[in-house]
Amino acid sequence: MTRCEPPLRCDRLPQSSTTRRYASLIEMARPWLVAALLLCVASAHTARALDADAAVIDLDDSNWKDLVIENGREAWVVSFGADGCAPCAQMAPTFAKAAKQMGGIVNFGHVHVGDASIKLAQSLGLTKVPHVVGLPAHKTLNPYTKKSEKIAVEYRNSTASHKRIAEFAATLLPEDRVTRIADADALARARTDAGHLPVAVLVTAKETTGSLFKSLALRFRGRVAFAEVHVSDAPDVLASIPGLADPATIEPPALLLFPPAGTEGGDVERHGGEMNARSLAAYIESNAPAAAPDAVAPADCLLLHKRVPVGLHH
Repeated sequence: MTRCEPPLRCDRLPQSSTTRRYASLIEMARPWLVAALLLCVASAHTARALDADAAVIDLDDSNWKDLVIENGREAWVVSFGADGCAPCAQMAPTFAKAAKQMGGIVNFGHVHVGDASIKLAQSLGLTKVPHVVGLPAHKTLNPYTKKSEKIAVEYRNSTASHKRIAEFAATLLPEDRVTRIADADALARARTDAGHLPVAVLVTAKETTGSLFKSLALRFRGRVAFAEVHVSDAPDVLASIPGLADPATIEPPALLLFPPAGTEGGDVERHGGEMNARSLAAYIESNAPAAAPDAVAPADCLLLHKRVPVGLHH
């Protein structure tokens, strides 16, 4: 089979004076470059580099909208590659390793640029591979166009470091869904503010909220409220909770589940399983109220920074 050469090298363009000189010309030619790239890879049918790894999900035109664009409970990191691209093959094991590290916290997906992803690649204006982007769970509301769309964040660090990719994935998680509490009054307010929802409280030794707890707060938004207390404050915060063992003996990390405020006869429960994503999610799911039919839809945030929108716009 004869393979045509891609219009752009399948690696990151060097930041030389020549690149900068022709940047405007490349931008003008973007639509033709996209078409040419797709034609070059559409006829290839070799095995995909990431299909064998369960931690990375195959994405294409058929599932992109449902799994990514209309998913308001999970953030995604997505790589783009094509057959015959040596840098793509080199990046694949590193990307899969990052996916395993962030398993259950941020979703990782891979788009093989070809027949099954032509519409997707065109909507992104893709002109080079490998390419990695992150997509937060929320959509951004543009106050001028009145459209809501997911905004992609381009990964610009080393594709040879799974730690850097994992760190990038963590930045996609929202910072405002976990309440930090330091005294009993703050706990009471958190429960009151949660209304009819139970409150999951993490006793932690960390000074800042970890990625795992952020992801759980995102996944169960609208069903469970989330708060955390530093282990040094736990004795004061939890001292007045009836039926709870001596707070001073609680070793972090520990998850406590409070019933909705005002619930009669409701006892505080403590998660007794492993403190990993799968176990915690299963425990919270078993104690959370059912989600509303439209609760999975992405929340809208006001556009503050201009970035390139991707995906199926609405």
